[in-house]
Amino acid sequence: MLLKKEDILRGLQKIDILAKKAGIVVDISVYGGAALAIAFDIRHATRDVDAIARGEPEFLRKAAADVATEEGWPEDWLNDGVKGFTSANEKMLLMKNFDNPDSGGLRIYTPAPEYLFAMKCMAMRPEGIEGSHDISDIEALADEAGIENAESALALVEAFYPASRIPPKVRFGVEEIMEKVAIRRALAKQLAPDLQAHSNRSETYMNQMLYDYLERPKTCVPDDFWGQVRHTENGKPISGEQLAMIREGLDFKHGDALLDVCCGNGALGKNFFDEVKSYLGVDLSPCLIEIAEKNFVRRPTHTFHCREFKAFCETEEAPARFTKALWYAAFAYFSRPDVAAILRLLCDRFSGIRALFIGAVPDKDKAADFLARREGARLDLDDHTTAIGRWYAQQDLLQLLEECGWHGRIASMPKSFHQSHYRFNVVCTRRDEFAPA
Repeated sequence: MLLKKEDILRGLQKIDILAKKAGIVVDISVYGGAALAIAFDIRHATRDVDAIARGEPEFLRKAAADVATEEGWPEDWLNDGVKGFTSANEKMLLMKNFDNPDSGGLRIYTPAPEYLFAMKCMAMRPEGIEGSHDISDIEALADEAGIENAESALALVEAFYPASRIPPKVRFGVEEIMEKVAIRRALAKQLAPDLQAHSNRSETYMNQMLYDYLERPKTCVPDDFWGQVRHTENGKPISGEQLAMIREGLDFKHGDALLDVCCGNGALGKNFFDEVKSYLGVDLSPCLIEIAEKNFVRRPTHTFHCREFKAFCETEEAPARFTKALWYAAFAYFSRPDVAAILRLLCDRFSGIRALFIGAVPDKDKAADFLARREGARLDLDDHTTAIGRWYAQQDLLQLLEECGWHGRIASMPKSFHQSHYRFNVVCTRRDEFAPA
């Protein structure tokens, strides 16, 4: 049986009425899922109400039993099983509508969001963050309390509990949860305009994106680098022809510094390590960056960085050091405004970049052919939050590039590439340096 928010409040209101009739004040502190439901609207339902009486425990026990009988609820619907997880440094807030004066009634206190966050972390299931509602509760409370990262999250837990009481599984769990929170926040910021326009599937899409960034790579064989980033042709690695077209488009020189946009796990970028003096791959996924650093990094010259790319472009301290840029297979997953902003930033701030290769862009002019091969398929070609992303007509993209300071030249995909019938590449040079043949 689950108690909804209205059930919990109805049960507590009945105890409130009984306390008023008896002319006594009953102070209780409500924790856990019940507090998430009645104080924060985070939970929709919970199995029981975790509460500790701060006065009149016998009265509370009998009143709760009377309510259980009247409502047909389990006898322990209100229980103090949470005692083992409370802190000696509690931070409690008096709940509105249950702030009765001394004349009698029920006074309810709920934890401040940062305290409840710490409690939920300490109560994390033995099996880790996959247990019950732990992960979603902690994520929601991180937002409610304004917690930015794993370091501040663990510092907050230590503010309520001695460090010696915090087991390793809590520390590891918090780090993993906050990693997911950071990605979700970055994705939400990046996708906000289109998610508002497609609110009917925002949550589904966000969950899929989170899975792709955090969990799906872990399901692949550790050395299946192409499969981890879905850069395969019917299960086979990217062909040498595609690597050759990137080399031809960017015309690498040994002194080049390559910036790899949305580099994933580095499986593509590492093919060019020996041809450039330095390399930086930037990607939003900590999971993929971890794989890249474990398998491909060559410090100090060929490295990887975990960051949302538009934010990276806005804050990079030495943007002029890069001479070439690669944006392969991820271009379609940015909104058009973000694409325009990034192109302008690459032109204006990254003044050293002489060539930009944009690869595997879905061709809007060939969408009909794509759909004809997939009976019943329907796509919003202007929505970058779909599985394939936003489609561009070649001339439309060339015009956008011109507006952002770049001259583009269309380069066809190799015929051997299984998506060549609906994707294309663009080789870009600075518009002010372009010399017509």
